[in-house]
Amino acid sequence: MIPSMWAGVFLFSISMLIASFVSDIKLLIVFQGVFPGLAAALCAFPIIRWIPEWFDKRKGIATGLIFSGGGVGGVYMPFLYEVFLSKLGYKWSLRIFAISTAVIASMAVAFVKPRVPISSKSNIKRMPMPNFWKTFTSWGFLCVFVSSLLQSFGYFNVALFLPRFSDTLSPSAGAGLLAAFNVCCLISQILWGHITDKMNPTLAMSLSSGLGSVLVLFLWGFNQDYLGIKVLMPFSILFGLITGGFSSMWSQCSYELAGDKGLDKEKQSLLWSGLSVARGIGAILGPTIGSLLYKSPSQLTKFERWGSAGSPQLIALVATSLFGSSLICLLFYVSDKYLKPLIKDKSSTFRSRDNIALNSLDSSRRSSIRQSRGRIGSNLVEMDSRNS
Repeated sequence: MIPSMWAGVFLFSISMLIASFVSDIKLLIVFQGVFPGLAAALCAFPIIRWIPEWFDKRKGIATGLIFSGGGVGGVYMPFLYEVFLSKLGYKWSLRIFAISTAVIASMAVAFVKPRVPISSKSNIKRMPMPNFWKTFTSWGFLCVFVSSLLQSFGYFNVALFLPRFSDTLSPSAGAGLLAAFNVCCLISQILWGHITDKMNPTLAMSLSSGLGSVLVLFLWGFNQDYLGIKVLMPFSILFGLITGGFSSMWSQCSYELAGDKGLDKEKQSLLWSGLSVARGIGAILGPTIGSLLYKSPSQLTKFERWGSAGSPQLIALVATSLFGSSLICLLFYVSDKYLKPLIKDKSSTFRSRDNIALNSLDSSRRSSIRQSRGRIGSNLVEMDSRNS
């Protein structure tokens, strides 16, 4: 798996370098969008696979700490991009970014390793690969998959349109807003990862999405454009803290969904990868739909100016998506925690009653057989006495 990480670093750096020499939009989408995304997957999957090996009871906070690195980059990169783009242009900015990423990422990959390296000479029996169809069609996975999809619909719309929620924001204020949001997402990864070490992960996911929906409806929804940064800054901080750590809960969630007390690490990794697919789909479709619904404050009438950016349709999309995510996780938690054991107890009760009935039936049959045998024996004795 380490060669996969080196391949990811190489692909990312080369793609960004090629993008710096390209001006066509279609090629920029490929070299600055598609290939870096594939490179990130190549780097991330080995880490996802090794986390259950290194950590057991505290894998939630470990996951949050590991993946909070993305939040660290989001703190300083908006300001750094603004300086580089204004002074060097996008081509040299991409080249510097590609080279620096290659150097820093290579240093990090050099220290990454699995918990217990498997020797080629050792006689170790590997566990069979999980059944893909059975894993991805299970009730628990489908519920969490749809919940993660809906959560990403709301989350990425806020992350994308946050600097545009008000016409009164300057470019520096927009960068500061994004930096604050990313700092809070960094803290949120660690916070929610730690929470899942203490409570059921699906219940924590429901709580995160539910609180995010409330924030969107009341803090963003009833805000007005002229207030600008005064309301957008508290909103970005609270929303980042509440919803930014959703993916860090997948580690413990995959452990719970696997249902084998953590023995099958491949199944946990497979479940986590499936949830990442849901987030990727939501990251593409959510902002695409949101961009069609978004309207700047200057485009709207006074009657339509509900929300800080004056986009009631966009607010409704974000709030509904987060509420749906929360509701699905809550329903799964209730069914798995209360309904499933209740049904299991009833089925075991019926089973025990059937066994008792069968046992009583067997005993009555046995007694009837003994009686019939006794009659046959007495008849034989009587016949022998007559013959004699």
